[in-house]
Amino acid sequence: LMRATSRSINGEQAGVGAAIAAGVGSGVYADIPSACGRLVKFDETVYTPKAANVAVYDEMYEIYKQLYLDNRGSFAKLSSLDERTAQA
Repeated sequence: LMRATSRSINGEQAGVGAAIAAGVGSGVYADIPSACGRLVKFDETVYTPKAANVAVYDEMYEIYKQLYLDNRGSFAKLSSLDERTAQA
């Protein structure tokens, strides 16, 4: 992707995401970008990709995408097990 990134200092990413969605849904925030601007905080360190590693990054990303495709069936099976346990 070759873009600089920062790391969030929020400890619980899923909880922050839920708070963002709830805040927008309830009208506390006008939209997702506004909510993110208020709730998501970043570490001051900026991580910049090393140009010499771009080919490796690209290859890793292709492997990741293939892993996702290869495991879709397993994800569906796990989801159906979750549904069955929720009914018990």
